Amino acid sequence: MSFLVDIVLIGILLAVVSVYARRSVFSAGIGTLATAVAVVAAVFLTPLAAPFVAEYAAAPLTERAVAEELADMYSAPHLETAEETVAALPIADMLAARPDTYLRLLSKYHVEHAAVQAAFRADFEGISVVRTIAAPLAEVLAKTTVFFLLCLVLNLILQLVVRRVEQNLPPQRRYRGIKRAVPPLFGVLCGLVWSWVAVTVISWVVPQTAEQLVFLTPAVLERTDWYRWLQSINPLAWLHR
Repeated sequence: MSFLVDIVLIGILLAVVSVYARRSVFSAGIGTLATAVAVVAAVFLTPLAAPFVAEYAAAPLTERAVAEELADMYSAPHLETAEETVAALPIADMLAARPDTYLRLLSKYHVEHAAVQAAFRADFEGISVVRTIAAPLAEVLAKTTVFFLLCLVLNLILQLVVRRVEQNLPPQRRYRGIKRAVPPLFGVLCGLVWSWVAVTVISWVVPQTAEQLVFLTPAVLERTDWYRWLQSINPLAWLHR
């Protein structure tokens, strides 16, 4: 599976280079700049928008999934909402006994028992347990979705602006000699930016969803070459800190 990750990332780079190789120097240069600006803007806007997406979109889905898994532990029915599903479950007994199925659930969602127990003791409501278990996954899904969509949307908007500017410029002459290599070089830079976007998304999602994905885990990523190299020089990782 590790080689497939590298193939996808290399494919992104080659695809962008092939597109930029047919552009003018101005178009390739300003297009690369527009992509870089869009991605950097997405980095700074993501923390502002992600909490709302987590609360109103990602959290309800993940909480429902967690509640249904808890219900399955006791062969209880799946009701309309997560709160209704866990209302009749023996949550206090489960936290005291800590059965293997419960511990596996915590491991799956990367949550500590102490955090779940503290949340339950605050109000003795089963939904508090569900929200505590589901929160890390909801946050990752929201952050990843917002970041990726912002990159795409902002880049599309800026590329349309670039295209409008190009339409008002005189036609470019055919390039000769070294100038023919300039657009593909800009394509390499732009391809690296999109590769870093992909690497960032993978680095967020995989650790939190390793058990769900099965075939794509942190151990698999450690065996990749291109992914590890891109991650080692990934400026987006620094910006997100």
